[in-house]
Amino acid sequence: MLAQALSLHQQGRLDEAQALFLAQLDVQPEQFASLYSLAAIAHQRGDYKEALRFVDRAVRADCQNPQGHEARAVILAALGRHREAAISQENATRCNPVQAAP
Repeated sequence: MLAQALSLHQQGRLDEAQALFLAQLDVQPEQFASLYSLAAIAHQRGDYKEALRFVDRAVRADCQNPQGHEARAVILAALGRHREAAISQENATRCNPVQAAP
């Protein structure tokens, strides 16, 4: 189900992808990939509050994954919460200093 949802998301079929990611969360409520992807879909739609809700859950599910912190920084910046965005970016760097380095 997850692979199909990711494929649909890549194809831009957001409603279908969202439905499958949500169904996946029924089975695995703290699955990082589904939570992260739902945050991305909400962000693509301009629903930054919903995106933040999902990315916060993703970060709680896997706090060592720098992608979650980086996505959180982008979403917070879109909400005008720049200080919190900077902290999230710092957290991403701490998780993976090699990948996050310029």
